[in-house]
Amino acid sequence: MYITIREKDETYQNVWRVGETYFLEKEPNNIYDDEAIKVKTKKGFHLGWVANSVSTVARGTHSAGYIYRDVQDGTQVIVRFVCADCIIAEVME
Repeated sequence: MYITIREKDETYQNVWRVGETYFLEKEPNNIYDDEAIKVKTKKGFHLGWVANSVSTVARGTHSAGYIYRDVQDGTQVIVRFVCADCIIAEVME
């Protein structure tokens, strides 16, 4: 299963590498999205979120809302594609 990741900030644009592993963490108290899922490094540094709107989810990938109840905090994702405006990662189950 593939997801779209949106960067927290353009500052992190060059940190994404194909093959790198990151971790998901649900963010139920997010004031903008109650299905928000953070993407973090192994050391806990927050880099972005799983996309969750029609305008931000890349075609062929799943949204945060779609995967929210099936993923647990700490679920690993591996970056498969780094695009100009998004990152596409595979959810490891």
